[in-house]
Amino acid sequence: MPPTRTTRLLLLGANALVAVAPVCATSRPALTSGNLQQSFSVEPAPVGANDFSQEFLADVPSLIRSWRMLPATQRRQSRVLSEVRVDELGTDYKSRQHVQRIIAVGIAADISSYTIPIEYSRDKQKLTLLRAHMHRPDGRVGRARDLGESSPGGDNSEDSRVHSLAYQELRGGEVLELEYELTPVDARNPYGAYFAELVAFGGSLPSDLQRYILRVPKSIAIASSQSLLDAPENRTSNDENLYIWQKTDLPALVRAPRSPSWSEQGAFVHVSNFGNWQELGKWYAELLRRQFDLNAELSNVAASLTTEHANRLDRVAATYELVLKKTHYASQESGIHGFKPYPVSETYSRGYGDCKDTAALIVALLRATGIEAEMALVRTRELGQIVPTTASASIFDHAVVYVPEFELWLDGTAEFARLREVPVEDQGAMALTIDSEGNATLRQIPLSTTDDNYSRRTINARLESDGTIHFSGATYVRGEDAPELRRQLQPGESKMGFVRQRLEQVFPAVEVKHVELPDAASEFVSLGFDGDLLTYRGKHSVSLPISWMQRNYVESLSPETSRTQDLRLDVPWTTEEEIHIALPAGANVAKLPENQSIRTSFGLAELAYRVTAGEITVVSKVQFSGISIPSVDYERFRAFNSKIETAFASHIQIDLP
Repeated sequence: MPPTRTTRLLLLGANALVAVAPVCATSRPALTSGNLQQSFSVEPAPVGANDFSQEFLADVPSLIRSWRMLPATQRRQSRVLSEVRVDELGTDYKSRQHVQRIIAVGIAADISSYTIPIEYSRDKQKLTLLRAHMHRPDGRVGRARDLGESSPGGDNSEDSRVHSLAYQELRGGEVLELEYELTPVDARNPYGAYFAELVAFGGSLPSDLQRYILRVPKSIAIASSQSLLDAPENRTSNDENLYIWQKTDLPALVRAPRSPSWSEQGAFVHVSNFGNWQELGKWYAELLRRQFDLNAELSNVAASLTTEHANRLDRVAATYELVLKKTHYASQESGIHGFKPYPVSETYSRGYGDCKDTAALIVALLRATGIEAEMALVRTRELGQIVPTTASASIFDHAVVYVPEFELWLDGTAEFARLREVPVEDQGAMALTIDSEGNATLRQIPLSTTDDNYSRRTINARLESDGTIHFSGATYVRGEDAPELRRQLQPGESKMGFVRQRLEQVFPAVEVKHVELPDAASEFVSLGFDGDLLTYRGKHSVSLPISWMQRNYVESLSPETSRTQDLRLDVPWTTEEEIHIALPAGANVAKLPENQSIRTSFGLAELAYRVTAGEITVVSKVQFSGISIPSVDYERFRAFNSKIETAFASHIQIDLP
């Protein structure tokens, strides 16, 4: 499966997040290269280096004194005393950044260590650490420990770097100070006339003050928007415009599992030099224009696709399948390639690329076969919705393909997907589609429905008089679960082990004898299997579960007893199951549950039982129709899940002859 995609974030500490995401950013374990026992050396700033920011920074000694003079009751909880970031944009669209962060450790010692990662571009920025101090209550000053540099994606060839500092063995009353600068090293901005930043306010600790300052030459027009913040204070001098956003008394914001993104809950500032989405579209189309050029090999591939697939939809499907089979995912975000894909001929020949690379390859091939296709920048569901007032590429973290003729969305990183199977992270996401002329359109990728995400299992079982059960079954899956099922059933994987593991969730003593492989080319997945169940062998009375599937809805969908934040689910879905149990002569059905129908605004569950001559039939249907559960409805949703679980916990009692 493609890796989970999340925006790579520049942290002003571990509290406030500033998105500097390249398109198709990935989140994987970082490789630490630093010595945990090594203290870093602070570089003194050059004379005059801080002139652009000094007037906005906090007076640290004064701030510490003021905090320590507060009553003890007001110093129990750790908090950010001040957080300041100053960006200065040059006429060449290169920017330098100065960050200061002051954190007070509460006297309750509620944090014992604090690690601050600083992310920056190795190829485009120089990091200068100015201060990383721990101010002790007795006046002594210690230093943070340097955890070294790592790559967010685990690939040292990437130009993105994280430099981590650890404040360890903290005691109540200490104050942490961090100050650093990021300055450009490139002779020019590789993106040309492009500047954008998305700055989050607040984080895991409450904050007394957070401030973001942007200094811009008068020759550059800046568009901006903010959420849960006042409009900026504007200052003007002879040669620059200055914008100041500020907020005091920010409460802590800690995201609960499966909750709305920070952009849907917290405050932020979004700035850009683009006045509208059309301007951004023209810029991006020009940035990518030469990347779509086909070499002789790809031109022949496109000609073959056109000749072999006269039906246009079949041609799209064949092109998509070709790219998925020919390439595999690999992060390619170094330097300018944070936004710009590699040439499509290069991606095809080497057989790997990231989301931009595979999307560009699909677009180029489709256009060459006479089908219009557009690049689509996507803000995945993990990042959440954002008001699209300000136009910039920095709010997107993924790229896919939009085919307007068939209203198709094709994700080149979804290795085992079929034509209309859109990954969950893409569904419902905001997307900016850009055609060959740079015309840009904001869209929302459609959400799938309960019919789209459908699974059905049929079991035909024969119960012998000694308690042995012989069974055959079939599984049909389409939609959300189909790509993962294809992955697990691909050649080389254990098909019988896959089926056995799922049946063992209900029946520990199960033997799977045969598994019929699915049609790899199908838009759905079908799987047949048979085997024996030995759990009840030798018993005179058996208690059979009414489902051969694991039904742990509370644990998987609503494990918390209560929530203060909304709950986000993946997709709507429907599951049906039909079980036929042939009984031996002389068997008696001693207990049969009653039919049940549970219907709420969240979905439904239906269970029906039927006994005919020598056979028991159980038919069930479960459907979850929504993906967003407001916190005020969470307890009702959890009760709905619990009620379904209780219904499926019933058993059929059979006395054997």
